[in-house]
Amino acid sequence: MLVNAKGQGGTLDFGFSALVHGGPIHRRAPLAAGEVDLTRCDLLLSGLEIKTASGEWLASRDWFAFLSLDAKRAKSQATGLPPGEVTAIRFQVGLPASINAADPSRWEVGHVLHPEVNGLHWSWQGGYIFGAIEGHYWSKKDKDQAPGGFAFHYARSENAVAVELPVEFRSGGPVTLTLELDLSVLLGGVDLQAGATSTHSRPGDPVSDAMKSRWASAFRIGAVHYDQLQPVVTPASAMLPAHAT
Repeated sequence: MLVNAKGQGGTLDFGFSALVHGGPIHRRAPLAAGEVDLTRCDLLLSGLEIKTASGEWLASRDWFAFLSLDAKRAKSQATGLPPGEVTAIRFQVGLPASINAADPSRWEVGHVLHPEVNGLHWSWQGGYIFGAIEGHYWSKKDKDQAPGGFAFHYARSENAVAVELPVEFRSGGPVTLTLELDLSVLLGGVDLQAGATSTHSRPGDPVSDAMKSRWASAFRIGAVHYDQLQPVVTPASAMLPAHAT
C-alpha cells in the first residue's frame, strides 16, 4: 500500500512484455550478432513509488512484484493509490538486503515472495534471483547448426538497481501499466558469441556487471489501461517450452 494513501484508494497492476530492438520478440529474434529464442524471462521487483503532479513521491511499504512472460504466474498489484495525476514511477529490480537474506518460509503460500509462486529462490546458496533470462542462441556464422543455450541469473543484494520511468496517468481507480523490457538493451554489453552465456552474479562477474549498468535504460512503459490487468499475449511462436531444444 502507498504510505500516504487514504482509505482503499486505487489499484495499479503491471502487464509485462519483452522486446528486441524496440519491437516484440519472436522466434529466432536478432540479438547480439546472432539469433535467440527466449524460454524464460522472470523478474522480482520491489519498492514501488509514484510521483504526483506536485512533485511529491509516495512510497510503498511492502510492495513486491513477480513479473513473468507467463502472465498466469505473475503477481504485481499495488493498492491504496490516492486520486490524482501521476507523472512517473520508480522501483527496484531486486529486493532489499534484509528481505533477500530472510527465510523464504516466512511468506504464506500465494505471496509474491513464496518460492512456489516465483521459482526464483536459490536454495543452494540462499537469496533470490532478481532476473532469470534463459533461452537458445545461434551465432551469426552457425545459424544452421544446433543452438547453444544461455541462462542469465541476476542476483545478490548489492546488485539491486533503481529504475525510474516517466508516465502519465490518473490514479484513484484501477490502472494497468504495461512494463516493457528490451533485451537488446539489457544484454547489449554481453557477448554471446564469445561464450558469455551464463551468470550466477558472483562478485566481479562481467556479465552481471554489464547487466547492472543497463537495467535502468532497458525498461519503458508501453501502454496505460484504465481497467483491471490486461494479460500480455506472447505469440506462440515467440516462446519455447523450457525443455525444448
